[in-house]
Amino acid sequence: MIFTGADADTANEIAKIIGKNKEREGIIEYYSAFLKKYHNTIKEVEDEKYSAPKPKKSKKEKFDPINIVAANRLFISDKSKLLDLFVKEMHEKFNGHFQQLDFTNTDLSVSTINNYVCEETKGKIDKFFTNEDLDKRTTLIVLNVVYFMANWATKFQPRHEGTFYSEIPRKTDMMTGNFYDLNYTNSKDWHAIGIPYRGGKTCMYIVLPKEKNGLEKVMQSMDHKMFMKFTKENFLADAKIDVTIPVFEISDRYDLCNILSQMGIRQMFHKSEANFSRMFKDPHRHFVNKAIHMATIKVDENGTEATAATSFGMMPRSAAPPKKFVANHLFIYFIVKLETKEKNIEAFETKTDNKLKEDAEENIDELVPKEILFAGIYC
Repeated sequence: MIFTGADADTANEIAKIIGKNKEREGIIEYYSAFLKKYHNTIKEVEDEKYSAPKPKKSKKEKFDPINIVAANRLFISDKSKLLDLFVKEMHEKFNGHFQQLDFTNTDLSVSTINNYVCEETKGKIDKFFTNEDLDKRTTLIVLNVVYFMANWATKFQPRHEGTFYSEIPRKTDMMTGNFYDLNYTNSKDWHAIGIPYRGGKTCMYIVLPKEKNGLEKVMQSMDHKMFMKFTKENFLADAKIDVTIPVFEISDRYDLCNILSQMGIRQMFHKSEANFSRMFKDPHRHFVNKAIHMATIKVDENGTEATAATSFGMMPRSAAPPKKFVANHLFIYFIVKLETKEKNIEAFETKTDNKLKEDAEENIDELVPKEILFAGIYC
């Protein structure tokens, strides 16, 4: 949304990082499509004439166990004036809604922003902004809130106490689940599993170093090829795997100003260089002086609940010994939304076994990664 209001070199810097080699309109459409997909129609405070009607849910959607919500709000100073075109683009492209605030009334402004974030994250983030975060000269605060909740396709057993080996080993709650036909990848230095949520189109992938202190080595080798390797369908057909992972809840807050500056986005943070002529009627007195991101994720026996806010889940089939996957030391996790893609079945044309051909024809679709919803390191 900040990019939409930026122009000239300020916009070019942002485009180089988030642009995926697209032109301005292509960048806006890409992120617009993502946010609209997960937009939650919210109760309006102002500008009700721009409110979109609630979409009708299909019977399938009513029983969809995955709950992903994305909501945007722009808090604008009662002393600032936005361009009509920018307001229109925020509504049409990002379902963004505006609320005027008197930022000189710090307590009321902070309370209003925190109440909004708390409501949109179902109470998971209740103190996002502080009085110290708000400058009385602030003219605009752009908020993006994401909420994710999903149940495992197969629930884990009740938690038990175990040892997690970090820099200092500690006792923590662990949980174990017994799975069949689980996505499993085995490599030299790491192995990975994909634990499906109900519905089968979203998974949590856990990449576990084989050595307790091997996270740094695995991180250094992490790239797109490795990601595609462990997210590719590789089911342990009719094989049982016992998965043990910690019950955890993580909450982190990041100052994006330093992070984005290191990535190459610098101009928008400088008063004398920032160009937001596509946003404000008086563009030369505006710049970004604070960018905050806060995320929480909770993983337990039932499933996963995660939020993020940015300013600016049996019957035995095999008697074979189960494979064990015990995540009791540092690991990387990804929550990934999958999509169905048709397999290339030409490879099966040379097979002479009719049964193999029949099996291939019955399974010509595969699930492939579409979007990374959340990612992190558990330590």
